[in-house]
Amino acid sequence: MSPRVAGIILAAGASRRYGNRNKLTERCEGKALVAHAVDAVLTAGLQPVVVVTGHDAERVEEALPGRAVSFVYHAAYAHGMGSSLAAGVRSLRDTDGVAIALGDMPRIRTTHVRRVVEAFETNHASFGDDTLCVPTFAGRRGHPVAFGRAHLPALRKLAGANGARDLLASRAEHLVEVPMSDDGVLLDIDRATDWGDLRRD
Repeated sequence: MSPRVAGIILAAGASRRYGNRNKLTERCEGKALVAHAVDAVLTAGLQPVVVVTGHDAERVEEALPGRAVSFVYHAAYAHGMGSSLAAGVRSLRDTDGVAIALGDMPRIRTTHVRRVVEAFETNHASFGDDTLCVPTFAGRRGHPVAFGRAHLPALRKLAGANGARDLLASRAEHLVEVPMSDDGVLLDIDRATDWGDLRRD
């Protein structure tokens, strides 16, 4: 039986570097920025899919109508990405792993998510619940990152802004890099100048 992999999309931040608007609700190529990551995770077949909200939570939810996701409101979102990630993982009940995606990645696609999940499934046979999979492009690591069940207790305790970077560094012997053919797993929107050639509407 294939391992069960849940999906978490982090969409709680205040977009401080972006300016006065919430970047996650900005329109990009036909839908809100946050919808790109959510749709990629959903169509890749992950279950359940959790969206962690915080800043401007109501508008973020409104940007994702009709999608089969659950929302986890993280009131302490200002504490940073690590605390938001922990809130999402604490909401999960029974899963063999979780793939963590960022809500501000406009070029993340279903194929990226599926390749990470397929690598997770393949390596789960060797590493079991210790499995870790991270996508790469041109030698750089991106998202989504898949964590096996053994790492969930540590993820639930995260705090601050560093996310799971230290956890990945400490478990390098179980970490599998999954090469990608494009930079969709790297590109995120931090500032209003980061859109490049993406179509805005």
